[in-house]
Amino acid sequence: MAKYFAVNWTDGEPDDMFEILLQTLSGKYAGVCIITMMRNPNELKIRVEKMLAAAGVKNFIVMAGAGGIKAPWHDPNGEFKFEDAKEYSVLTHMQTLVDSTKFINNAEDGTVDLFMMTVATDFEAIMYNIDPKKINMAYAQGGRLPKNKDGFTPAGFNWASAMQAAHKFIQWCQFHGKKVLLVENIDFSLDTAFPGGSVSIKQYPDLINGLKESSRPEVRALMVHAAAWGRWIEKTLPAVCARVGGPEIIQKQFTPADALLAMLACNDLDEMGIVLEPTKYILDDKYNSSFRNEVISEPDPSSCIMRVSNILPGPLIAMLRTLL
Repeated sequence: MAKYFAVNWTDGEPDDMFEILLQTLSGKYAGVCIITMMRNPNELKIRVEKMLAAAGVKNFIVMAGAGGIKAPWHDPNGEFKFEDAKEYSVLTHMQTLVDSTKFINNAEDGTVDLFMMTVATDFEAIMYNIDPKKINMAYAQGGRLPKNKDGFTPAGFNWASAMQAAHKFIQWCQFHGKKVLLVENIDFSLDTAFPGGSVSIKQYPDLINGLKESSRPEVRALMVHAAAWGRWIEKTLPAVCARVGGPEIIQKQFTPADALLAMLACNDLDEMGIVLEPTKYILDDKYNSSFRNEVISEPDPSSCIMRVSNILPGPLIAMLRTLL
């Protein structure tokens, strides 16, 4: 019988949704809490609830976290237009902070895993109220981007979007001795395993087509979401579109970044050949939300922050095939 519990902070991008779906279907967790954040958290809350309900998942709760953009963040040509999504409410967010704290503190000691797939602002808001004895370990996507033209390594999106919160998350885990498995930015960790940082129709035609035609309605809907996200990337991030393979590929792919957290949590690390590198991260949080912040890292055997390396595509692809 599953004894662990999971708390996920998500911005609802396709890789997050795959992570949540794979995690909840894994059977590892007796209860799962999902906090939707950033881009219209109430709309994302409905999206996640509908996906998990369609998948037959019972042991979950979804809460709307920090955010506030009223308009849908996804491509308006997508199929997700939930008219019952309500305007962001400060009162709703405050209740989420209370309820997510209770979810953690009501668990048995050492049974809660944390999954940080977006900014750490909501964790920062509750970190002094949660009981560290309840936490088993954490999984996070973040870290560094490649060295830029100014000669330093800026933070990746999840950290750069709220640098001070990322700094607090790292400090809290280090202070309380909680191991963090960190999947660093795509350009460092994933390009070898997934060319272009993508699970695409170019490398995995049978998988992508199978997911689009899956017998599971929530998976088909998720692939529509991924295509809509691809259209948004094509319009707004042409360099990313080109790296993935161009306009003919961008709507038939998704990044594996956050989905890898489910792979790490629900499989044996040794069997997957995963290498964990204890790493000290020094975050310059001079600017709270900026890619001008530098991230310095160095090996440190005493660090609880474990940079994940030697990622191979096989285990995640096998998990994704269970959704066909």
